[in-house]
Amino acid sequence: MISPKQVSWLTAGAILSIYRPLPHDVFFDIESLGHTDQYIRMLEDQLKPLLAAPAKSEEARLSMSLQITVRGFSEQWIFALYERLRTQRDVDPSKRFVGKLILLNPFFDKLARLRMPIAKNEVQGRSNKNRTADFPIPLFDTGTGTAGWQIKDKDGGAPVVLLRRDMADEFLEVIAKCK
Repeated sequence: MISPKQVSWLTAGAILSIYRPLPHDVFFDIESLGHTDQYIRMLEDQLKPLLAAPAKSEEARLSMSLQITVRGFSEQWIFALYERLRTQRDVDPSKRFVGKLILLNPFFDKLARLRMPIAKNEVQGRSNKNRTADFPIPLFDTGTGTAGWQIKDKDGGAPVVLLRRDMADEFLEVIAKCK
């Protein structure tokens, strides 16, 4: 359900298409992410009551299967949103969002901080020679069933928890301010 502070995925796609036209139409890419977000939310809703299932029960086996599915879809969703936004952002020589889309820069930076450890087991912005493996710790929010990750902050290495559903909601809230 869309909050009053958010726009729909269709509107988000239109905003990106209007303010950052590309040779291919990003509108349908963003619309597809919206459909995928709704599908993942449906799976999360099914998973939520199963997260507390007793070990070795049928519910625990179903929970494990759904956790694997939700995590896999969630990771791919994060990668896809990152790549769509990166493509849009890289149109400008500064490699930043400009004009009405400037509000997307902090969100994109946060998304990049999440994507990097999931994709490469590295903390974004930290030198590779001065690091040990920075594996993201997967988790599930018991209140929503959504997949999340505990990652290290690039500056102090403090743990930060980011949830996929929260990232989707935040994107729709930020893009609404770009109208």
